[in-house]
Amino acid sequence: MIDMRRRGLSYRKIAELLTDMKVPTKTGKKKWHNNVVREILNRFESLF
Repeated sequence: MIDMRRRGLSYRKIAELLTDMKVPTKTGKKKWHNNVVREILNRFESLF
């Protein structure tokens, strides 16, 4: 996700790619949503 965002991909596009790659969400769901991607990346950025 971090590399995708650094390359300029939108949260929506990252969510689409994760869904297409069949990466499960934390809760085991199959579909990613852009707001979840944004929250994860914001939490990561707040660590640094």
